[in-house]
Amino acid sequence: MVKILHIQRAGDIAGAENHLLHLLPGLRQRGYDVTFLALTKPQEAPSPFAQALHSRGIPVIDQRVASEWQPEMVPKLIHILRQGNYDIVHTHLLYADLYGGLAARCLPGVKVLCTRHNDNRYRQRWPMRPLITWNTRCFHHVIAISEHIKRFNQHYQRVPEDKITVIPYGYDPPAQESSVAPKSSDSFTLGMVGRLVPQKSHATAIQALPLILKRVPQVRLVILGDGPLREPLMALTKELHLTSHVEFVGYQPQAGEWMRQFDLLVHPSQHEGFGLVLLEAMAARLPIVATRVSAIPEIVLDGQTGLLIPPEQPELLAQAVIQLLTNPEQRARMGAAGYARLVQEFTVAKMVERTANLYQSLLSKA
Repeated sequence: MVKILHIQRAGDIAGAENHLLHLLPGLRQRGYDVTFLALTKPQEAPSPFAQALHSRGIPVIDQRVASEWQPEMVPKLIHILRQGNYDIVHTHLLYADLYGGLAARCLPGVKVLCTRHNDNRYRQRWPMRPLITWNTRCFHHVIAISEHIKRFNQHYQRVPEDKITVIPYGYDPPAQESSVAPKSSDSFTLGMVGRLVPQKSHATAIQALPLILKRVPQVRLVILGDGPLREPLMALTKELHLTSHVEFVGYQPQAGEWMRQFDLLVHPSQHEGFGLVLLEAMAARLPIVATRVSAIPEIVLDGQTGLLIPPEQPELLAQAVIQLLTNPEQRARMGAAGYARLVQEFTVAKMVERTANLYQSLLSKA
């Protein structure tokens, strides 16, 4: 049996973590011996992510890390890898890439690859750009979660064409209907799901809401997620006299269930490596209003499964939302098209199969 170790910093659950919560059980079902190595800061233990993996039957090794930069982590990881006798080491996100990639390449016969999940701006700038470019040479192969991330890594980290493969995230519609209360027939709910950080541009959605309310008064915005911008965003909501129209519900582990009470998803990100939340919306047959940035146009087809607009443009966001709220047939048509696209292109089975095929290809090479 092929033994695989996935390595990632383990804390809260966001896009990359949700991806692994689907991928790792799928690999185990295909017969792979999969273990997860959680690099956990002491103040973050126990990690919600590591606990979620364990509940899905994935063995978890908890390795505590004291700081971001800890060179002594490399010999510790080498010891863990030797003890586990792994065939493949698969790292995710910067911290695991740096230390896990270097440790795995110190062991002959171990295949090592990483998944690149994002296009964070620090990867473009000194000193991280040359560091990540150097570190990328540790890997036999790189997985990009979108064509955009592939191009990003080819340009900024100089990854050659034959060393990088695109494997999109996967998501399956839930087998059972949600227990969340059904949508009201006399009002509209806009949903926004994501960490409360600048990248997600919640302020754009809040600033667009007064314009939307002028045309469609019976609207509320429900924001799922938490983060450092919670207080500033709540202050902005109060400043614009929107407290009766905006609800902050915090982090919700079952965001897909909440989609059932939304009329459409608003996703005005400034940049996005993929956006698993988009697949969750498609599973709920929701039309999407999102920004035309990064990988989003690969998922949301403008005019077919949603509407795409430029980033940080509240007026254009409001126009797109008003167009869909006042056209129920268009909303239904786009929601159905999004669901069909999800089932055809972005299932968990496809993601697992593509990953397993890449593993076998790497193992077959000397």
